[in-house]
Amino acid sequence: MHVSNSIARITGALLLFGCLPYPSIAKQSYSIKAPTGVKATITGKTIRLSWQPVSHAIGYRVYCSPGISGVMKLVGKTVKASYGSASAGIAAPQHYAVTTVGPDGSESILSKLVCAISLRRPWGVAVTRTGIVLVRDYSYSQTIALDSAGNTLALLKTPGCNFEGSRDISLDNSGRLLNAICATDISSNSGFVVLDNNLKVALSVCGPSGSENGRFKDPMGISANSAGHIFVADTGNNRVQEFDNEGNYVQIIGAGDLRLPMKTAFDRQNRLYVADFGSNNIIIFEPQADGSYKMIKKLPGVKEPVSVAVDERGRIFVISHRFGAVHMLMPDGKDVWQWKGPKNNPLSGPRGMAFDKSGHLIIVDEARQRVVSVKLP
Repeated sequence: MHVSNSIARITGALLLFGCLPYPSIAKQSYSIKAPTGVKATITGKTIRLSWQPVSHAIGYRVYCSPGISGVMKLVGKTVKASYGSASAGIAAPQHYAVTTVGPDGSESILSKLVCAISLRRPWGVAVTRTGIVLVRDYSYSQTIALDSAGNTLALLKTPGCNFEGSRDISLDNSGRLLNAICATDISSNSGFVVLDNNLKVALSVCGPSGSENGRFKDPMGISANSAGHIFVADTGNNRVQEFDNEGNYVQIIGAGDLRLPMKTAFDRQNRLYVADFGSNNIIIFEPQADGSYKMIKKLPGVKEPVSVAVDERGRIFVISHRFGAVHMLMPDGKDVWQWKGPKNNPLSGPRGMAFDKSGHLIIVDEARQRVVSVKLP
């Protein structure tokens, strides 16, 4: 069972809220069709709800159940268009439904419920084999699951485990969820935690911050190669550390070559790519016959890179956080494409990225508190 199956169980529990009591509607009518295709997308503190228009409707009303209170309350006034908005500001799923208002003023039953949760400091992102988008929100210290359309599915919580200081996430080939952990005011431990396919802790390699082998200082990025070995961008120690899939320390990579590495990634040949923030380079390491990694190339040109990803065609995607741009580099380092977001709503502080099943690039935009999808050239 993969992470996506666990999410399905969790979201299935959320859908039980479909049994929430209906609001008190004086003229509730079963003859008027409720809206279909209701979706909820969030940017910052605003939730935008949209739905398919209903024939002969004179308006629509939006209802909300904050958290898991089970009480649906009317949000604002009747709207005439097939969309509405609401305020998002709580760190728990909010559930929305819409009714149709007929010519005589009567209302339909509630539409199917949709779930939404506001993003605060989204950072890391990964996409499961079934297309579910997992976003690590640094403020919540948990992971938010979205469907391919951007609708919220759940806030994933692991019992007894609070991911304070965790900014980046990744998935290995077996579907385990990898989490890089930085020390905070609450916990002095740094390292990484691996969740199994049931979202339970399978590995916890954390301890007091340090520079010894197997110790970490502000690790920002994490990924796994095809063998399931875990590679952590040990940012504060200017190196990458490799562990096997059981959490055993293997080796240090890049000591002396890296300066504030932020993210690790792999291509199909298991070459290691590092977004090296301090040197303004993407640094590439090639695996050797003895298991070590040799630096083979530095790709300059992108200022202050915070994330790197390589697609199946070998194209290298790099995020410049402060300059709000995603760059596409060819294997020789040539910068052939840049994306800064829509002209009327550009990127502002992008942090993480991942590829979805459709070949789109999913980008986490921290400052604008959103997740965006862009079709690749």
